[in-house]
Amino acid sequence: MSSGSPLGNAIIVGVMLADGVRYYRLGPDGKTSVRAPEPDPTRKINIQDCTRPVDPNAGNLLCR
Repeated sequence: MSSGSPLGNAIIVGVMLADGVRYYRLGPDGKTSVRAPEPDPTRKINIQDCTRPVDPNAGNLLCR
């Protein structure tokens, strides 16, 4: 038995990935989107000009 065409396999894998992403973006009830918590206003944020090379080790980054 053959495994099918590469395009068919890619479509099947794509559908499975899309369903997995949808599953992880929904809440436990399966209907509500899960949102990230609000950021802590007391944490220091490193503001950088993101049109230039960015220091990824700078911590909490905000691009301007």
